[in-house]
Amino acid sequence: QLITNQTTRRDRVMKLEKLAIRIGQISDKIKELKSQREINLDKCAGSEDEDFESGRKLIDHSNGQKESCLYAAYEMVKEDRDHGDYNASFDEAIMNYGCLNCVGAYKAKGKIGLLKQERGRIVGNISKIGKSL
Repeated sequence: QLITNQTTRRDRVMKLEKLAIRIGQISDKIKELKSQREINLDKCAGSEDEDFESGRKLIDHSNGQKESCLYAAYEMVKEDRDHGDYNASFDEAIMNYGCLNCVGAYKAKGKIGLLKQERGRIVGNISKIGKSL
């Protein structure tokens, strides 16, 4: 009985170590994706669609910098919905009108969300294991 309890405890501790390592890996990946997302947003190249591009507002008049395609797509969908038009989802708007950098930033945001969910599940598992020790 004592050997079984020690083995079980050792197995749980090893599992905790693996989970802690995974949390570290996830945190590193989230940092990497956030950094890349910021770079992508800073390098917004504008839309190839002239109508969409003309709707992007200036955010810095001194250097002519416009808001990102990502933000412009959000505003476009928000305005449509405020006026009762539900033609396009945000996902459709950014994928159809956004530049490659803003589409990349949008996709990175989705990946960050999934990684945060995974990290939350792992923390929950660690709590369960901790209670059983």
